[in-house]
Amino acid sequence: MPKEQLEVAIVNAATGKALGAEAPPSANGALVVRASPDDGPGPERWRLVPVKAAGGGPAHEDQVYVIHHASSGKVLDNPAAADRKVRQWAAAGGKGQQWLVVPVEGEADLHRIECVGDGGVLAPSDPSDGKGAPAVLREHDDSARDQRWRFVPAGPERSGDPVLRWAPVSHWNGRQSWRLVRSTALRPTPDAEPSFSDLRLVLPRFGCDEGAGRWQGGPTSGAAGGRLGSGPRFLADITGTGRVDLVGLDPARGVVTSSGRGDGTFEDAERFLHRFTTPPDDARREEIWSFVDTTGAGRLDAVVFRGDGVRVSLQGGTGEFAPLGAEPALRAFGHAAQAGQWRADRHPRLLVDTTGDGRVDVVGFHDDGLWLSLQDGKGKFAPVGGEPALRAFWH
Repeated sequence: MPKEQLEVAIVNAATGKALGAEAPPSANGALVVRASPDDGPGPERWRLVPVKAAGGGPAHEDQVYVIHHASSGKVLDNPAAADRKVRQWAAAGGKGQQWLVVPVEGEADLHRIECVGDGGVLAPSDPSDGKGAPAVLREHDDSARDQRWRFVPAGPERSGDPVLRWAPVSHWNGRQSWRLVRSTALRPTPDAEPSFSDLRLVLPRFGCDEGAGRWQGGPTSGAAGGRLGSGPRFLADITGTGRVDLVGLDPARGVVTSSGRGDGTFEDAERFLHRFTTPPDDARREEIWSFVDTTGAGRLDAVVFRGDGVRVSLQGGTGEFAPLGAEPALRAFGHAAQAGQWRADRHPRLLVDTTGDGRVDVVGFHDDGLWLSLQDGKGKFAPVGGEPALRAFWH
């Protein structure tokens, strides 16, 4: 949620228009939901100030806010009129000026704005009104998109203050002293804009607690994949929808995913991309899984560095992954002796396009240098030679 120092526009999810005063402003403080003129000022800004009880804690079971207009200082007010219109008015401390900001389930950045006084929910009176619809209170309707609002922060003003650091200074006589110099870093400030929302639990899975799956470790790099034995979790667009999904490598169960909804939340149900049918052992824990598009089809495939070499599981058009098969696609880059004795903690292996032909190749850094296997146009990897491609960059 936005903090009280942050000024935000309150934008309706159904119309994309912002809450503001009538143009020109009226004496009764009426508010409308309207678009900002192209050649005029931007959307009006508001501040959400938490209401505190006499003892300093929340004044309500859920956090209650007074919503202040950033320029006028007046507050969002429910006068309990017959037409259910809201207004901006001088602060009086009543429940008609107190509001609950309720997250919309499944919509990470959308909220309902609900009056504490009578439970009415803020909405435009006519979402189709292009000139500006009066802002009113309606009975809560969970399916009504015009009852959902997005808080949009103002443009960046400053993101932090300069940071000083100690730097060594050497002197002619061999002595050394220290002085303060400006660092390239910035220290975040409480009123920095834009800001981030508070942390919000969107999926009670893929965590290290027992109730969240007892996952351990994390991804070894920014790539989509990791060493199976460490139990990495990472984000990748497995489904090809343009939304990132959660993927976890569980050495006991297999590779599972939770599809992203595109709003910062994920489906509760897990889907198996690959199931393990045998108990975990040390060899499996050495496996490295990666998800890349090996064919240029626009879908991520699974590439696994196993003991006997490189195995590939292509993803079909329905999102299912083919079995890894009985034989490796390349008898190299594996942790067994016959595949080169590549170790996960010593020998990085990457899938990158080294030739610019749009197909990923296998690049590995072993004790004696850089090894390379090019992919042909049919998804096959060429056998590695007897010598490294480059005797450099070894461990």
